[in-house]
Amino acid sequence: MPKSRLLVLALAALTSPLALHADTYNFAITTADTVSTPGSSFTVTGTITGPADPYTPAAFDIQSITGAASIYTFSGIVTADTNSQVSATQDGFTFDNVLYTAPDTPSVDGNGFLLYLTSPRGLSLAHVYNNGGYEVDVVDPNDPGDVTPFKITSFDVTPSSVPEPSTFALLGTGLLGLVGIGRRRLGL
Repeated sequence: MPKSRLLVLALAALTSPLALHADTYNFAITTADTVSTPGSSFTVTGTITGPADPYTPAAFDIQSITGAASIYTFSGIVTADTNSQVSATQDGFTFDNVLYTAPDTPSVDGNGFLLYLTSPRGLSLAHVYNNGGYEVDVVDPNDPGDVTPFKITSFDVTPSSVPEPSTFALLGTGLLGLVGIGRRRLGL
């Protein structure tokens, strides 16, 4: 097999896994004080990543989350054998971990997403959902019956700038063209 064909096959093998990339979004959540917890507003920023949802156009299933606010760190998403068609339940929270990515207003639904929140007090659950307005409920790790609600004043989600697979394919074909020109000039 000629070397140029081997080079084309190698390039295809290198770029094909990129077509299976996950979507990545940056987020910023700002909360307001609540009646039960005055002086507790905070802002958290981070990244949400996941594959396209197979059942809902313009949505993806959240599979990982990173972020931090004050003494809190998101340490992962609570997963279940679920997709956007089926909700899961844990510790009284119903969730589906779906982010809808409509171009103008990325959002979550009433089920929202459930994540682990690490703090000096231990591992908590935080449930972010849209109930006609965004809210987050946090479960105290020392008292599972104690849920602290926070009103979310802003929930901003923006696509992160991750090169698309077609960009890598275009770069690869350009490199392949340069190799071909070099071979021709060197008489190889």
